[in-house]
Amino acid sequence: MSMIHNGIAGMNVASTALMVTSTNIANASVAGYSRQQAMFSTSGTGGVYVSDIQRVSDQFYVSQVQTASTSLGYATTKASQINLLEVTLSSESMSLSPALNDFFNSLDSAQADPMDIAYRQEVLFGAENVASRYNGLVSDMNKQLDEVNKQVDVMVGEVNTLMNRIAELNTEIQKAEAAGGASAALLDERDRSVQQLSELVGVESMIQPDNTVNLYLPSGEPLVTGGTASELVVEKGNSPWESSVALKTGSHTKPINDIGGAVQGQLDFRDEVLAPAYDDLMLIGEVLAEEFNAVLTQGYDLNGDPGEPLFEFTSNGELKVLIDDPAKLAFSSDPDEPGNNENLMALSDLRHEKWEELGDLSFTDAYNGLVIDVAGKASDAMNQYDAAALVYNEAFNNVASVSGVNMDEEAANLIVFQQAYAANAKVIASANDMMNMLLAI
Repeated sequence: MSMIHNGIAGMNVASTALMVTSTNIANASVAGYSRQQAMFSTSGTGGVYVSDIQRVSDQFYVSQVQTASTSLGYATTKASQINLLEVTLSSESMSLSPALNDFFNSLDSAQADPMDIAYRQEVLFGAENVASRYNGLVSDMNKQLDEVNKQVDVMVGEVNTLMNRIAELNTEIQKAEAAGGASAALLDERDRSVQQLSELVGVESMIQPDNTVNLYLPSGEPLVTGGTASELVVEKGNSPWESSVALKTGSHTKPINDIGGAVQGQLDFRDEVLAPAYDDLMLIGEVLAEEFNAVLTQGYDLNGDPGEPLFEFTSNGELKVLIDDPAKLAFSSDPDEPGNNENLMALSDLRHEKWEELGDLSFTDAYNGLVIDVAGKASDAMNQYDAAALVYNEAFNNVASVSGVNMDEEAANLIVFQQAYAANAKVIASANDMMNMLLAI
C-alpha cells in the first residue's frame, strides 16, 4: 500500500511542478514577472509533497533596480529637454547669429550711399529679421517652460496614483499573509509599482515582516507607510519659473528640495539650464535695443529730424521694430547733411563692440557663447544618461538572472517532471500488479 501512496504522492508533486513550470513559460514575456519554484519535502511515511511554491526574488537586486531607475529617470528627462533646447538655439532656421550678421552687413552696405532708400529698406528688413528670430527664440523657450511645468504636474499625478496603489497592495498583501501567504502576483505588482515610482522620484524601500513595504524619500520623508500614502503637490509661485514640489502628509505640507527621478530632472533642467539661457537671451535683447537706440537718437534722418529709436524691448521680453519708414533712419551726424554717414558708421561699429553687461562680448559672441554653454550641458547630460543606462542595464540583468524565466531551463523541467509523473504512474501499476499476484496465490 505504501508504494501506491508514494506513487500517488509523486504523481501529485510532479503534476504541481508541471503546473508551476507551465505558469512560468506562459508568463515569460510579462514585464516584472518573477518565476516560481515548487519546493519538495519528504513526508513521515517516506512519500513526497509540495511544501511551498516560492516566488524567486532577491530583494537586494530589486532595490538596486529601483535606485538605478531613479538615476535613469532623472538623466533621461534632463538630457531630452536639454537636447531640445540645444536644437532650438543652434538650428539654422532659429539661430540669432545669422540674422545679426545679415543686419550688420546691411548697415555696412548702406555706407555706399546712405541716402539710397533701397539700402535703408534693407536695413529695416535686417532689423525685422533680428526681431523675428529673437522673438521666435523667446516664444520657443516659453513654450518649453510651459511644457516642463505641465510635465511636472502630470508626473506628480502619476506619483500619487502609484503611491495610492502601493498602499492598497500593502493592505491586500497584509490580509493575504494573515490568511496563509501573499500570492506571487500581488508581490510582483507591488515591485513593479515601486519601480515605476522610482523612475519618477527617489525612493528607499523597507520590506516589513508581513511582506508589506514602506517607502521613503532619500531625505527620510514617508511616501507610503503600510496602507497609508502621502501626497505630492505642486506649489505654484508668482511666475512659471517658481513652481516647486511639496509632500503633504496629513495636514502638514513640506517643500522637497531634491525629490529625485524624472520629476527632479524636469525641475533641474528648468532651473539650471533653461532659466540661465533665458536670462542671457533677455540680456542680449535688452542691450541690443538700448545700444542701437542710443546711437540712432544722436543722429538725424533724411529729413534732418532728430533720430528715433529703432527697437523697443518690452517688459515681457519682446523685441519690436518701431520704425517703418526707411527715411527716418538717423544715419547722419548733421541735420543739414543727409548724405553724411558718420552715425551710420557708428551703428556698423556696434558689431564689434564688447559690452560689459554681456561679459565683455559682442552681440554675436554673446549669443554664440549661450549656444556653446547649452551644448556643453547637453553633452554632460548625455554622458550622465549613458552612465545611468549602463548601471540600470546591469541591475536589470542581475534581477533577470535570479527572477527571470529561462526558457531552456523550463523546457528541461518539463521533461524531468513529465518523466517523474510517468515513473510514479509505473510505481502504482507495479504495486497493483504485485497486489493482484498476491491475491491470486
